[in-house]
Amino acid sequence: MKTSPFFHPPVRLIRLILDAVGLVLFALATYVTATHLWDIINFYDEGLLLTGARMVSKGAVPYRDFYTNYPPGIFVLLAALWELTGVKAIVLRYLGLAMHMALAALAGRLAGRVSGRRFVPLASALVLCNTVVLGLGPYAYVMAIILALAAVELWLSSHELPSTVRLVAAGFLLGLVSAFRHDVFILFSLALGLTAAVDVVRRRSLPDAAGKRRMAWFGLALTIPLELIWVPTFIQAGFRAVANDLYFDQVRYVLPARVLPFPSFLPESLYQSYPASLCLILAGPFLAVVAALWIRGPATRWPAILLGCLATVVVVHSVGRCDDHHVAFGVAPR
Repeated sequence: MKTSPFFHPPVRLIRLILDAVGLVLFALATYVTATHLWDIINFYDEGLLLTGARMVSKGAVPYRDFYTNYPPGIFVLLAALWELTGVKAIVLRYLGLAMHMALAALAGRLAGRVSGRRFVPLASALVLCNTVVLGLGPYAYVMAIILALAAVELWLSSHELPSTVRLVAAGFLLGLVSAFRHDVFILFSLALGLTAAVDVVRRRSLPDAAGKRRMAWFGLALTIPLELIWVPTFIQAGFRAVANDLYFDQVRYVLPARVLPFPSFLPESLYQSYPASLCLILAGPFLAVVAALWIRGPATRWPAILLGCLATVVVVHSVGRCDDHHVAFGVAPR
């Protein structure tokens, strides 16, 4: 006896509708995001980025010649772009626009991996809609998340079609995260290492010779950005100055001021971008665990596990925050 088709939802049609909605939302979000190109410069965040990049372009060394709680990557990137375009503040905004697009594209691609598809337009659009509230400042944390997502994508693709080049690129991008946010690099690396250790225990066997070679290539590539960026920085600025700016001053003066209350999670507060974003961020690790347990195939389970590692890292960053600029871009790994 055949079951009535009424009880079998047209999955393909629903998917097409959701994809169409995603494309429309993406177009609208792109337009709204681009309107921020000509906003007035934010004198604090963007002002610090412009000032630091200008000083680097003049030969100044971060931590030795000026204070910053950011790694040098974002200043070096802006200074390098100015070598191509001339010193123009608008370059900051175009870089921010490119970063928003890259973040949305990677989110859509990795959502596709989790769901067994090439790309999920709706996921990409929702990430872009969520980051509209940030404006177009090229924040270092956004770049760190972009590089982390790109490293995950390349690592996964290097297993689909075995490629040493992609594996090396994945390791290099993961190491490059440290040039933009050292805390993301450290926490994400620890999460990945713990995940690898759990996988070894679960399999009850160490990687074979081919697996060890892959790990060696990945680890070697990861160290290259550390050597190119951090070794010269420590030599020029000195370990103490770098440690004070990036860690000790943050612990002594910044973190104590961030003992802030969480927002009310009542339904009427969720129309605001900050509480809604924080809800998604706090749910991220839980959703990753559910996906990892529910999904059977390794091709879709491993993307969920790796995104879960990054989602957990973002939770740590979001604790004690009460504003869009430090929470909204954390939704991307979800």
